[in-house]
Amino acid sequence: MGLGSVLDGLLGEVSGRVSDVEGKISKLRTAKSKIEHEQAVSLKEIEHIKKPELGDKWTGTLSDDFDEKRTAAYDNIRGILDGDYDGYIREIETKIWALEAEKGALSGLNAVIGEADSLLAKGEEAYDAVENKISEIRRGLFS
Repeated sequence: MGLGSVLDGLLGEVSGRVSDVEGKISKLRTAKSKIEHEQAVSLKEIEHIKKPELGDKWTGTLSDDFDEKRTAAYDNIRGILDGDYDGYIREIETKIWALEAEKGALSGLNAVIGEADSLLAKGEEAYDAVENKISEIRRGLFS
């Protein structure tokens, strides 16, 4: 197998991985957007739990018990929307950041492939340099 074929194969591998990473990033961004939307909608909707005001006509232990349970339900849901949802969003952002870093590393390998291809175009005198670049690319891909 010639060095040109090896470089083509490596370029295909890198391009495939970049495509895979971009797909994962896209899915995570969509999920994050949906969670943020659901959180915003839910934060508005839970305000209805506090309604109607009990007022002066509804008093006593039943009123107090109802109001305590209603407040507890509101606080519980609010905790989920503020705590759990924010945690999910942070987790997704962390995964996106890691994938963006991986994509950057793959872009660097693409640059090395380009350098190797340029060396290969120079002919036999650059053969050793091309082999060194291929080794560098393989280390980056398979480490």
